[in-house]
Amino acid sequence: MTPFNSYLLILVLTLALSQSSVVLSKYHVHIGSDLGEGLELGIHCKSGDDDLGIHWLPYGTNFTWSFNINLWGTTLFYCNFQWEHVTGHYNIFEAGRDRNRCCNACYDNCYWAAKQGGLYFYNYETKNYELQYPWPMSMVKT
Repeated sequence: MTPFNSYLLILVLTLALSQSSVVLSKYHVHIGSDLGEGLELGIHCKSGDDDLGIHWLPYGTNFTWSFNINLWGTTLFYCNFQWEHVTGHYNIFEAGRDRNRCCNACYDNCYWAAKQGGLYFYNYETKNYELQYPWPMSMVKT
């Protein structure tokens, strides 16, 4: 093997190992319905490669899916939400934004809760759900 090929092989292996956690880690997204008794949450989530279908979640239940981030670190899942008269479209997993904030002792879980005020994301540092996306104000009954 020539010195150039050896160098190239070492470079490729180094890059592969440095990105291995991105490629090898399986992420789990959990969306819970916390809208209140008698209210159902409709969700339809997709990525560029996957359509996860339409799911109706009664209060207190959740929808979960798992996936690996693509080699380029650009994985994106977005979801349409519907409950009563409210609809919204939101990015639920963006690799650049979420690969670190979804980490809890290397169990890569992203927790979301749909509440009457909007979509809340679980922050592992504060140990609280924090409002990430409010529902469109024109849709929310006052």
